[in-house]
Amino acid sequence: MTSPNRHITVIPGDGIGQEVVDAVLQILKAASAPITWSFCHAGEKAFKDGIKTGVPEATLDSINKTKVVLKGPLTTPVGYGERSANVFLRKTFGLFANIRPV
Repeated sequence: MTSPNRHITVIPGDGIGQEVVDAVLQILKAASAPITWSFCHAGEKAFKDGIKTGVPEATLDSINKTKVVLKGPLTTPVGYGERSANVFLRKTFGLFANIRPV
């Protein structure tokens, strides 16, 4: 009997983040992990879209729904926003660890 798919939010990130997340997705696909991905964005694109936190509401909604995120590093472009989208996510969800087993 197989377990049902686990829904996970994916934020590919900026720069190297996209490469790292893509590699993880390939590994999990090859392992036939029972996961359904919900792709969202945050970081540079969100800041350029005028979102001051760097994290769109749709992304926050997805995280609240799935309770799990695979997130690549996010940049804070100079001249956009007031603080890092990474800091916003940590404070919003009360996170105190940054685990990077890459």
